[in-house]
Amino acid sequence: MKNKSHQIIILVVMIAVAVVIIGSSFAFFSTTANGTKDNVIKAGKLEITYTDTTTSAINLTTAYPVSDSDGMKGTPHTFTIKNTGNLPANYKVSFQENTSLYNSHNDTGKILGVNQLKLGITQGSSTTYKLYDKQPVIEGTLAAGASVTYTVRLWIPSNLGNEVQGYHFHASIKVDATQ
Repeated sequence: MKNKSHQIIILVVMIAVAVVIIGSSFAFFSTTANGTKDNVIKAGKLEITYTDTTTSAINLTTAYPVSDSDGMKGTPHTFTIKNTGNLPANYKVSFQENTSLYNSHNDTGKILGVNQLKLGITQGSSTTYKLYDKQPVIEGTLAAGASVTYTVRLWIPSNLGNEVQGYHFHASIKVDATQ
């Protein structure tokens, strides 16, 4: 029994010595070096300017369903988005509904909504038509210093009947920008 306990002690000592040798050789072969130069991260400037170039609001008072060609004869709303920062900017243009105006009319159930408004969005000589669906109506990217001008018209599409009489729509144009 004494012989067996000697063997166990010798085995434990040999394992401890092996661990110390392996640990010290790893420490000997690994090293850490610190750089002498500073790493600098400098953020750019992200800035978008929205300029409403018309004095008229989009007004659908006494509106009724019309064709796209008649809708494009309506009063336009023109605005410019300019990237005045020094970084490229992604932007999204949407309509932010004004619920306080809805509430002031005391008939919040009569709101023109999804697929009940048609948009004509003109940029340069190109016009895009789409139904209003509460999603961004325009998306794009502007380089630093670049700008883009849009003209938007809204109307009730001709496929809707008299069921939209007395309905209304109040919204502001909202521009969100990200880097």
